[in-house]
Amino acid sequence: MDRILLLIGAASYAEAEPAVISAVDNAYAARRLSVGLVLREAPEEDERARMARFPAPRYIVGTDSSWQVVQEEWQGETWVFLGSPEMRFQRDWDRRLEREARGCQRRSGIGAVLSGCMPRVTDALEAVSPVAAEGFDREGRLIQRRGQPLRYAVDPEPAALIHPDCCFAPAAFFRDVSELGCDPFWAAFKRRWAVYTIASPVAVLEGEDTLPACAAPDDPEGRARFTRHFGIDFDRLELSAKAREGIWRAALEAPVRVPLRVRLQERLRGLDGIASRLTPLAVTAWLETGDERSAEADFDQALARFRRLAAMQNVPLQCFADPRRARAITQVLPNTLNYKARYGIPGLARSGGQAQPEELPLSRPFLLAAAREKDMGHSHYIWMDFDYLWYPIYERTAVDWPLLCGEKICLAEVDGVPDPSMVCVPSELVLPLCQSFGAVFEALRRRGGALPADTEVWRQLIAARPERFEVIALPEPRELFGLIAEG
Repeated sequence: MDRILLLIGAASYAEAEPAVISAVDNAYAARRLSVGLVLREAPEEDERARMARFPAPRYIVGTDSSWQVVQEEWQGETWVFLGSPEMRFQRDWDRRLEREARGCQRRSGIGAVLSGCMPRVTDALEAVSPVAAEGFDREGRLIQRRGQPLRYAVDPEPAALIHPDCCFAPAAFFRDVSELGCDPFWAAFKRRWAVYTIASPVAVLEGEDTLPACAAPDDPEGRARFTRHFGIDFDRLELSAKAREGIWRAALEAPVRVPLRVRLQERLRGLDGIASRLTPLAVTAWLETGDERSAEADFDQALARFRRLAAMQNVPLQCFADPRRARAITQVLPNTLNYKARYGIPGLARSGGQAQPEELPLSRPFLLAAAREKDMGHSHYIWMDFDYLWYPIYERTAVDWPLLCGEKICLAEVDGVPDPSMVCVPSELVLPLCQSFGAVFEALRRRGGALPADTEVWRQLIAARPERFEVIALPEPRELFGLIAEG
C-alpha cells in the first residue's frame, strides 16, 4: 500500500479534528498516512500539540479551497484524498479506496479518479450516491445534486462529475487540476482521467452535504464533446436522464449484487407476513405535461424508477397512463390502463389532450377511486408516485403492510409539510377522501383564483379531520415505503 495524503479543509482545527481522529483510528495502515489541514484560522498552541499525534501532520492557514494548496501540502505521497470535516470514517477506508482505484485503472486503461457523495447519518440508505445534475441556474451554471444511490453496487460506476469534498486519486490528477485552473470534472475530462463513483461507503457524514454550481467551461469544442459523452449541454441548458441520475448506462441501473444475508432476511420476513389478511393495491400514473423540451429525459428517468416498483413481487400494482406512453409502460407492467379525463380531479379540463403540470398531484385521491371502481376487492388503495423508488431495491423484499394499512389514511410529512408521494387509504375511506379533498380544493381555488398546491390541500384536510389520518414525520420525502420494505 502506497502513502496517502489525507487533506481536509475546515474553518478551524476544532472542526476538523473529529474527522481526522476517525480517519487515523480506522485506517488499515495509519503509518502510511500524511495528515494535511487547510484552515481559515490558525490553531491554538494546545491544538497544535494535539495535531502532533497524527502521522506526518501539517497545516496551511488562510485559504478557502483545499484544491488550491494540494501541491503545497504534498510531500511525495502516491495518493491524495480530499475529505470533509463532516466525515466519520469506516474501518479500512484507506485500503478499500486504493483497491477500488487500482481496479478502475485496470478497467479503464488510464488513470482513475474516485468520488461521490457519502451517506449522511440521517439517510435511509447507507450507500454512496454519484454526483448528478439537477439543472442550470440563471448564469448558466450547472446545479449539482445527489444522484441514484449505488445500493448493492458490484463495482465503482463510471461518472462525469466530481465532489469537491470527496475525491481520491493519484497526486498527478491534482497537479492537472492546478495547472489547468478549472473545475476538477473538467480537468479530468481534458486530461483523460476516468472518473468513477465509489462503490461502497468509506465514511458517513454527520452534517449536510453541499455541492457547488459549476460554470460552463470556456471551451466550445470541448463542451460539444462533453455533451455527446455525458448528456450535459451547457449551451442549450439541457440534461439527459443519465446526467440526472448520475448513472451512465442505457437502463439507468448499475449492476447490483444483493448480499446473501439480505435475501435470507427478506425470505424470513416474508414468512412472517403470510398470515396477513390485507390485500392492498398500489396505484400510480404517468401523465405528459406537454413540455417537449424535457419530455423524453423526464420519461426515461421516471420509467427507470418505475421498473423497480413494477418488479417488486410483493407489491400489487396498477398504473394509469396517457395513450402516448401506455405501450412503453405496458411492456413493464401489463396492468396498465389508459388515463381518461374523468379519472382526474373534477373541474380541471385538459387542453389538447395534455395535462397541466399541477393536475396529477391534485388527482391522486381520484385516481385511487378510479382504481377502486375497476377492482373493489382490495382492503387498501395506496397511491405511489410513478418515480417513487429513487433507489435500487431487492425485488423479493417482504413488505410489512400492517404498519401502514390500518383504519386511518396514512401518509408522511417532512418538516411539517405533508408528503403525498405515498398515501395509504382504507377502501371504505377512498370516496369520503375524494369528497373532502374536492371541497377543500374548490374553496382554495375560489379564494386564491389559481390552482392551490396539493400539499396545502392535504394540510387543511389533516387539520380539519385529524382523527381520520395517521401522519408519520420523516426527515426526507419519499421515505415512507422504506419503513415497510427494508430490502
